[in-house]
Amino acid sequence: MVKKSDRYYVGSTTNSGVLGYFNPMLNNGTSVNPFESSWDYGSIYAYKNQIDLYGLTSAQITSSVATHEVGHSLSLSHNFGSACNNNCVMTANALTSIAPNTEDKTQLKNKWGN
Repeated sequence: MVKKSDRYYVGSTTNSGVLGYFNPMLNNGTSVNPFESSWDYGSIYAYKNQIDLYGLTSAQITSSVATHEVGHSLSLSHNFGSACNNNCVMTANALTSIAPNTEDKTQLKNKWGN
């Protein structure tokens, strides 16, 4: 079976404060819980109506929303440790323009190796 590629969408949601979402999927189109099983591809959503409410710049949208959701597609979870100081790509609800830092890179290496 050929693996499907990740899919990217821009749309809107009625869920207040939700700027993006990653939905892991099996090749048959079934959603799965990323903490309980592996997946074949993912659908990544950015919600423009919610992003617009925060007045984010293009740089903030790229680094805060898109990069964060792609991080989830790489099996990364939210960073809650003190090493981040709310300055990691994988920090939930971080709305500043940031690039992957040491903590993000460490999480990637721990998950996937060098």
